[in-house]
Amino acid sequence: MTDDMGGFLLSRYDEIKSNGGFSALKNQTGDYNLLYQTIIAAMTL
Repeated sequence: MTDDMGGFLLSRYDEIKSNGGFSALKNQTGDYNLLYQTIIAAMTL
């Protein structure tokens, strides 16, 4: 696991997943751009 994954990606993934996946995209999650957040939301399915 990379430092970025452990320090940032997994926490953003958990936040997006707990807020409903794609419906969580209505709010900014961290400093990732919308496209990257959309990819993360797709991974929660």
